[in-house]
Amino acid sequence: MSNTLEPLSAAEPVQTERKKAFTIRAILLGLLGVIFINAFTGFNDEHIHSTLFIGNHLPTGVFFIISLATLLWNPLAKLISTLLGINSEKLALSTRELAVSMTMLLAGSWTPSSGFYRYFQRHLILPWFKELTKTNWQKYGILEYLPKKLFPLPIDSAADNKLYETVYTGFVTGIASGDKVVWPWSSAMTSPIGDSGLSVWDAWAAPLAYWTPFMICFAVATIALSLLVHRQWAHHEQLSYPLASISTSIITRDKGRILPDIFYSKLFLWGAGAVLFIHMIKLGNIWYPQTIPGITLYWFLPLDKLFPSLNNCGGPVWQLKSGTLFFTIIGVSYFISSQIGLTMGISNILLVLILAQIYLATGKPVNEEYMEVQRGGSYLAYAIILIYTGRSYYWSVFSKAFNLKKGKDYEEDGIIAARLFTLSFAGFIAMLWVIGLDPLVAVLFGATTMMMFLVFTRIICESGVPFLQTAWQPGTFLAKVLGFSAIGAAPLTIIYWLSTILAQDPRECMMPYISTSLKIADDTKIKIRAVA
Repeated sequence: MSNTLEPLSAAEPVQTERKKAFTIRAILLGLLGVIFINAFTGFNDEHIHSTLFIGNHLPTGVFFIISLATLLWNPLAKLISTLLGINSEKLALSTRELAVSMTMLLAGSWTPSSGFYRYFQRHLILPWFKELTKTNWQKYGILEYLPKKLFPLPIDSAADNKLYETVYTGFVTGIASGDKVVWPWSSAMTSPIGDSGLSVWDAWAAPLAYWTPFMICFAVATIALSLLVHRQWAHHEQLSYPLASISTSIITRDKGRILPDIFYSKLFLWGAGAVLFIHMIKLGNIWYPQTIPGITLYWFLPLDKLFPSLNNCGGPVWQLKSGTLFFTIIGVSYFISSQIGLTMGISNILLVLILAQIYLATGKPVNEEYMEVQRGGSYLAYAIILIYTGRSYYWSVFSKAFNLKKGKDYEEDGIIAARLFTLSFAGFIAMLWVIGLDPLVAVLFGATTMMMFLVFTRIICESGVPFLQTAWQPGTFLAKVLGFSAIGAAPLTIIYWLSTILAQDPRECMMPYISTSLKIADDTKIKIRAVA
């Protein structure tokens, strides 16, 4: 008997049938789902004003599509198989097929809202409208520091008023066309406008020639970085990946069963039934407020009246005064360790207490500017710890990646990821230089951005918090640490602006989706390199 004990995995891999994963229907479900998510999210969020279709790193839209596939398609496949007298497993979607579809849906959740589209094209238009009311921008010529090649043509309304009104004013107010829908291929988009002979598509083509390779390099670097750290996090450090565990649980189906295994669990059914009952009571109260009593999930504590000094300390007192009970968060807490749960529970309480003591001792509140630098410094310290902890593995894969040596079997994914990350990150830096940044500033900004997403993803993979914000941005952090004069006026304007595009609202950023997807693939015995 060996004296060496193999460590237990934080989340035991799911035992699934060895059915082919990358089937046509699995890929087709993923592609159609991604198209639907990207087409419907904006309409749902901004016009229907329903629950956010993506919203966080446990996206509602993805689980809606997967639930339809598991709860509608598989029972239908069972019925058809019974009528035709064939094996139902030939028609039903297997666990591994659903895992492939889910990884595609998660990756596609990056683009439609806060992750990308919500800020990217708006920030190519809105600065020129903001300037009209920003006297300081006009006084110091702030927008003159932004390269004109990065924006739709023409920037100067004097060049072609008609085209300017269509491209810029029309973007903000909408193109007036009565009750007709303006499709991308319609004449309003493709026909020449004004004296310049350019169409709306022509105006956007020039800046997209810069932005397309820029975003592709950024996305590929993010995917490669996720693949690079996966083995270290999932196997060496054995992180629990709560969001991946939840995702895997709703698609895992033993052979012969119609529905996923979780729907045969009495504990799950009782818990889901209780939550559904509470929401049905709330819905009934909306319809019949005089008959059915309401159930509130909101709480409030008048801490500002009990402790007046808390109002001026500068801390997140509002997070302690009020809140809402989310059943999703309660469910996620079952997948994390008690130590992590305790840390997340008391962190804001301790922060407010410390800031209150600073205020009482000095008479000055800790302002948000200081807190932003402190958060960025915390991320930097955490990144150093992560690199130091995995130094042996990272050194091994990078050394073999550049020496072009063949590594051990478990290192192959890391070696390929190291090469891909190096090339794509170099491309990302090169595009920053082409955009207009000094090479040194480009390297610092690119490294800080990747560091932010790395630590952000680590927090989600370890704690399972589906909704998270960094509350700092790479551009402002660099400016406040290095000094404004060290960076320069033009580079400073560019990195502030790029930060709003890439990192203003990381609640739906790409890397956590990719890391969760790789863990789902790992647990369902799918090659993570193929998924990446």
